[in-house]
Amino acid sequence: MAVNVLEALIYGLVVSGAPSATSCILSNDGMNVRCDNGMTVSADADGRILNFADGVTVTKQPDGSIDFSNGIEAHFDSLGWIEFSNGIAVRRETLPDRGTGFLIGSELFCQPIGRFAARCDPL
Repeated sequence: MAVNVLEALIYGLVVSGAPSATSCILSNDGMNVRCDNGMTVSADADGRILNFADGVTVTKQPDGSIDFSNGIEAHFDSLGWIEFSNGIAVRRETLPDRGTGFLIGSELFCQPIGRFAARCDPL
């Protein structure tokens, strides 16, 4: 199973604690993501555990929950945002001029570029 490049990008921005505009591409083997901000992500064979170059792992549990090895926790707020304990907030959104993607706070809009790339641009 290949890594979902958009998912890896968004979790990477959460792990960094300082989201910024970037774009990422999936490797030919489908198991590694490389971003133009220097972030790299690798996955285990089933794509369930994402390993970030800084040593943090993100594990996708069978029930859909996510575990961050650095202790970051998440919860949904009443407006549909996923709020992470480090202050980052993410929400799925459709913007009239950009299509469907994810808002990262009020600064970035992230979306896939085909199946093998993703990017986050300033709003």
